[in-house]
Amino acid sequence: MEDWQERVLKEKVELDGRIRKLYAFLTDDDKLRSTDGRTISMLDRQMQAMNEYSSALNERIILF
Repeated sequence: MEDWQERVLKEKVELDGRIRKLYAFLTDDDKLRSTDGRTISMLDRQMQAMNEYSSALNERIILF
C-alpha cells in the first residue's frame, strides 16, 4: 500500500472516531439540555458534513 493510501485510511479512521463522539454527544439528553438550540443546529450540520466526507473517503478506499 502506498503512503497516500495509508494516509486516507488513517484519516477515515480518525474521522469516524470523531463522528462517533459527536453522535454520542447529540444523543445524550443531559448534555443537550444544557446546550442552546443554535449550537445543536450547527453540530447537526457538522455531523451531516462529516458523514458525507466519510462516505467520500470510503468511496476512494474502495477504488484502491
